[in-house]
Amino acid sequence: ADKHATNQVGLTALGVAQQHNNRENIAILKGCFIPGVSNFKRKLEKQVVKYVTKASLLIFQNMDNISADDRNALLVILGLLLTATYQATLSPPGGVRQGENTSKSKGSYDAT
Repeated sequence: ADKHATNQVGLTALGVAQQHNNRENIAILKGCFIPGVSNFKRKLEKQVVKYVTKASLLIFQNMDNISADDRNALLVILGLLLTATYQATLSPPGGVRQGENTSKSKGSYDAT
C-alpha cells in the first residue's frame, strides 16, 4: 500500500487520522513514515533469500546420490515446512479481527 496515497479530498491516511484525532492510528501511521521501517523490510527480505539459497544448496547439492526413500522423506518434510509457512502467513497472531473493539461481549444486553 502506498503511504502517500490520498482520498478524494486530498488527505493521506495520516491526515484522516489527524482530522478525527485518532491517536492510536496517528502513532502507527507516523511509524510507517520512519525511513528505517521500509529499509528494514527490504534488508529482511534480502537476508531470507540469502539464507534460503544457502540452505537449498546444502540440501540439494548431492541429490544424485540420495536413495528413493530418503528423497521421499525429504519431499514430505519440505511439503510440511511449506504448508506451515503458508498457514502462518494466513493466520496472524490474535486472528484477523485482532484490532476490533471487543468491549461488549456477545449475548449480554443492556438493562436500561
